[in-house]
Amino acid sequence: MSQDSTEFINTIEVEMTRCLEVDSNYSTQAMLQCVYSATDSWELELNKNYNELISQLDDDKRTI
Repeated sequence: MSQDSTEFINTIEVEMTRCLEVDSNYSTQAMLQCVYSATDSWELELNKNYNELISQLDDDKRTI
């Protein structure tokens, strides 16, 4: 997985992996819940970064 020791591993991925590795999360439903939780976290992260970048644009460049 890692090509060098500087590769960044996001905490969202770490938490999802931990969730999936819990013995009681062996069912498909439990695994899906781990993935859904990670997806929600990624959505928040995406929106946070998007809004940060958009705020740096001039008003006339903010529209698509």
